[in-house]
Amino acid sequence: MAPYRVDEVFAINPNFRIKFENEIVVIDDLFADWVKIRNLFYDTPAPIFNIREGTRNFIDYYQCRQMVMGYFPFEIEIQKLIWKVWGDHTTFDHQLYTNWFKQIKGRESDYANIHTDPGDYSMILYLNSEEECCGGTAFFTGGEVQGYPDTYWAKTPPPPVYAVDMKPGRVLIFKSKLTPHAAWFPRDGFLDFPRLCTVCWFNKEDTS
Repeated sequence: MAPYRVDEVFAINPNFRIKFENEIVVIDDLFADWVKIRNLFYDTPAPIFNIREGTRNFIDYYQCRQMVMGYFPFEIEIQKLIWKVWGDHTTFDHQLYTNWFKQIKGRESDYANIHTDPGDYSMILYLNSEEECCGGTAFFTGGEVQGYPDTYWAKTPPPPVYAVDMKPGRVLIFKSKLTPHAAWFPRDGFLDFPRLCTVCWFNKEDTS
């Protein structure tokens, strides 16, 4: 990997657009050049995730994770937004992770396993191109919330209450522990390239 400047790769576009619906904040065009972020993760090795005995990882699909650390230009903007929408002051641990997923075989469900996230607020950044985008993220009020099951796919998911389409560089923000969600696959869209999104978490500031 070549050296890079965090402030250049993650530079903010001052004209980003926000909408708030169903307790989900959706931000388009937050980054000046989301492709630079995509390329950073594409150039970073993706190690296996969930390697427990019996898992279908590296058999039916590749489920991997990557991590980079730094002081990112978007931190303050997201913290201001969380304060404006939900009234919470937050901290950030300066770590970004990717969900790097690629199918080996056809999907078993329209949804990945339903789960909640650590932290108090989640941020998801989609990094697939326009041509690669398929589905997005679905949000639920019911269904079994799973940890690290043996398969990536939800076996009997309930209908989602809301779904957000993937778009290049689109960002979602929502309450982590109160918002069950899952990757949404309306078709076998990730056999030839990975589904790539970056995730991070913001935590309520302890004011006690």
